[in-house]
Amino acid sequence: MYLKQKNNLNKFFNMKKLVLTMTVWTLSVLSAWAQTDLALTKTVDNSSPSINTDVSFVLTLSNESSATAASNVTVTDLLPAGLSFVSANASQGTYDNATGIWSLQTSLAAGSSATLTIVATATAEGVTSNIAEVTAVDEGDTDSSPNNGIYSEDDYAIACVSVPVQMCEGQGLDLTATSSEIPAGATIYKWYKGSIDPANLIAGANSVILALTNLQLSDAGNYYFTAEDANGCIHESCCPVNVVVNPIPTPTATNDGANLCDGGTTPANFSTTGLVAGSYTYAWSGPGVANMSDPNSANPIIATPVLADAGVYTVTVTGAGGCSATSTTDLLVNELPVLGLSYDCGSNPAPGTATITATASVSTGTLEYSLDGGA
Repeated sequence: MYLKQKNNLNKFFNMKKLVLTMTVWTLSVLSAWAQTDLALTKTVDNSSPSINTDVSFVLTLSNESSATAASNVTVTDLLPAGLSFVSANASQGTYDNATGIWSLQTSLAAGSSATLTIVATATAEGVTSNIAEVTAVDEGDTDSSPNNGIYSEDDYAIACVSVPVQMCEGQGLDLTATSSEIPAGATIYKWYKGSIDPANLIAGANSVILALTNLQLSDAGNYYFTAEDANGCIHESCCPVNVVVNPIPTPTATNDGANLCDGGTTPANFSTTGLVAGSYTYAWSGPGVANMSDPNSANPIIATPVLADAGVYTVTVTGAGGCSATSTTDLLVNELPVLGLSYDCGSNPAPGTATITATASVSTGTLEYSLDGGA
């Protein structure tokens, strides 16, 4: 009996085990069937803004599932350095700019979408990439895994801005591809100027860093980076780097002070010439700069020059991109001679006669004499 009961009990447990196994298999199939399918895209209204201007990023989260709603969805979009948060507006849920988390709070129905608009100020030159990714969803996703950082999945989105990099002639610049532009397994790197075209390939530029030395005006333009893996898959940079090469100003400073006298009424006129058309700022320095009409203009004036104003003056001219150069001019202010006059009639002068003596002195230079009203 006991053995028989034991055998029956074993049969019961074997059957129960089979049922449990089948139940687990059934739940697994149902769980996969119930997954949602989220897709994330991102656009920016101006990919080439000027420095310190606002741009708007728009994230669109779509539930491409035909039947399953997505619940407890979060998307992370934390603004990187180079982008300063201004405002955000979500069609569903809330966005915390401190953490970068967009929480939808309510389920995203199958076949529907939600949007998040982030306004930020572009505060840095060069390329800044703004990355977003779905980081959580209760139901899982049929074709991607939340929060895994794989850029090729459809729950990962990136948009970038390229603020022109202002350089001066003769300077050097290293362009460096960021980690977001280098996919796993990439081993072949290339740089292009103008566009991604074999004709524009930069010879010898086969690392993540492109060194540009002694920049000339002809080096200005857009630079592109590509990374290729062993399978021939090519990843292109999100945005090109826009390099602007500005000319160095060529000022010539002069003044008309060759015949100026100490305390005289003839002004000392300074001028800056030799510049090509453009917008410039000026800064003069020198012994009498405090007496200049406007030391931040191209052509300042010292209305009443004195000896203390004499000396070397320097003008610093700054043009586009902060490129600057200097020029000097020497202002001469002549010293007034110290005059003396005496006369001597002698011990027995003839009527109407006298000896007149004039003296004059200066610390430097020579003197010329003339006599008016005498014979």
